[in-house]
Amino acid sequence: MKRFPWAKAAFSCAFALVSATAAATDYYVSAASGASDENDGLSAESPFATIDKAIASAANATDVIHVAAGTYATTTQWGPNLKAKLIGTGA
Repeated sequence: MKRFPWAKAAFSCAFALVSATAAATDYYVSAASGASDENDGLSAESPFATIDKAIASAANATDVIHVAAGTYATTTQWGPNLKAKLIGTGA
């Protein structure tokens, strides 16, 4: 006799929700030729060209934006409300 048949379903749903929100995505930005905001930005081989595009793509606080050395113009105001971790990877 099962006393709490809903408990297994509730636990499964909670686990799926936590797993989905905890997954981090890494985005890459580069000033080098070949970088484009038309790229997916998901690897150093297909980086975005602008920090703005990476910020707009980041959806979770666990997301990480890797910014290669270079000079970037940005129109996005970012700071404490940024939904991702911004890391400079260049000199």
